Amino acid sequence: MNYDLNTVGGMNRAVEWTRNLFENMKDGGVWVVPRSMTILKVYKSERRVLLAQGIVPDPSLARVIKAMGWTVTE
Repeated sequence: MNYDLNTVGGMNRAVEWTRNLFENMKDGGVWVVPRSMTILKVYKSERRVLLAQGIVPDPSLARVIKAMGWTVTE
């Protein structure tokens, strides 16, 4: 599956994947992204994510979440 964020289709698939993940989380739930060890605290009720960059900064996470229409704070 193509998740190239520089293409419309890839961004749409990344947004849909992330939206599905967030829907299955509790409000205030935490997601740790293994590839970068980034920690995200997801506030579904506010459509906001608190992002703590991990070992390898991954700007694609904030890019996808903002494309969902959510707010990202670091």
